[in-house]
Amino acid sequence: MTAATSIPNLVIRPIAGEADLPALAAIAQRCNQADQVDDLPSVETLAAWLRHLVNTDPQADILLAEVAGQLVGYQFTAWRHETGGAYLYNLSGYLDPDYRRQGLGTALVERGEARLRAVAALHPAEAPRSFQTFTGTTRLGKLALFERRGYHTERHFYEMLNSRLDALPPAPLPPGVELRPVDRNDQPLLHTIWEASEEAFRDHWGSSEHTDEEFLRLMESPETEPDLWQVAWDTATGQVAGVSINSIPAAENAAHGRKRGWVDDLSVRRPYRRRGLGRALLLNSLSALRARGLTEVGLGVDAENPTGALGLYESVGFKTFQHSVALRKPL
Repeated sequence: MTAATSIPNLVIRPIAGEADLPALAAIAQRCNQADQVDDLPSVETLAAWLRHLVNTDPQADILLAEVAGQLVGYQFTAWRHETGGAYLYNLSGYLDPDYRRQGLGTALVERGEARLRAVAALHPAEAPRSFQTFTGTTRLGKLALFERRGYHTERHFYEMLNSRLDALPPAPLPPGVELRPVDRNDQPLLHTIWEASEEAFRDHWGSSEHTDEEFLRLMESPETEPDLWQVAWDTATGQVAGVSINSIPAAENAAHGRKRGWVDDLSVRRPYRRRGLGRALLLNSLSALRARGLTEVGLGVDAENPTGALGLYESVGFKTFQHSVALRKPL
């Protein structure tokens, strides 16, 4: 990593396990605050992620940068196979604001690309293959770094917020479906609901086959509250018709002094689309979150979502407050 040798006492090492997670969470929170990003990753959330990695070798894919024994940044690389056949090689991470513009960010990206090229050599050469990273548009340094290295904006995403929970319109369900409570202790039921949600996203941009590790990660997240999920069932077939997975980030709310819930995933399976079910699930979710004392609800959306989700969210009072992009570069 020659680009970073000018930083005295710099050491790059693999993650040592969960003992490193408090420092990783602190760096991520510091970076997000500096870059005007609301998300504040917790140790508990990172622990669930580390216990259930997918297509990742911790010793080769999670590297920590330390200066004189103090963590100043880390990098995470992974890959996934899209349902359309393409392979994506992802780079992500954080770098302390005090150590930016000194070559370390560039060195980490170079290292990440080299690692992912070695992984890609094991995959079919004829398949489309790209490097990828996600970033909020307020992370100006990261955007500039990746654009200099040949990455281009492939897709836009918005985070939206609704602060009008006291003026929600009616939310009638279409005929033939009903909402049923979710038992948080019924793991087979929760897995069935999660599978239905994942299946509904298979025709969306960037989708890939998900694994049980990701389900376990969701179940172990401190923000997962199945009691808040809204699940519509087909009364004739007993199948899941649509799902809204909702959560409350209590620690993040306390840090920001607010009462915000999230609609993490809103999905309607193909046979049940264009019947108003998505709108009903969304409005029932807002009502459920309001009943828990929350005053605003956020969600994320692909700006080019093929099912018209952006228009749906705007129609019930959501407004964009953050913007992020997916950047890609052909391998």
